Order: sequence, then structure tokens, then C-alpha cells
Amino acid sequence: MANEINRALHHHLLTIQETADRLGISPRTVRRLIADGKVHTYRIRRAIRISEKDIHDYLRTARK
Repeated sequence: MANEINRALHHHLLTIQETADRLGISPRTVRRLIADGKVHTYRIRRAIRISEKDIHDYLRTARK
């Protein structure tokens, strides 16, 4: 867990809206990806954040 936190700190953390904008999808779709466990998140109190690396990891695995 500590390694994941350190990794996230070295990468910019994005909001759901920022993630949606970067991927060209709706925030609702981002929330579905999170609910399905396809995109990992970090919770900071009530805020949900997604690291750029986790987005890249998702895109790499989604590519077929």
C-alpha cells in the first residue's frame, strides 16, 4: 500500500471530470470503469482521484 501511495504522489492525480476530459468520455463512464474495478482510485476524504499512471495502465490493458 505504501508503494502505491508513493507512486501516486509522483504522478498527477486527476478528478473524475479531468479523467473524462482526457479520455474523451463522460464522467458517468469513468464512474462505471471505477465501479467495475477497471480503473483504480485514491480516496482523499470524500474526494476521488485517479493517477495518470492508472489511466495509462487501463488504456494499455483495454487495447486489443
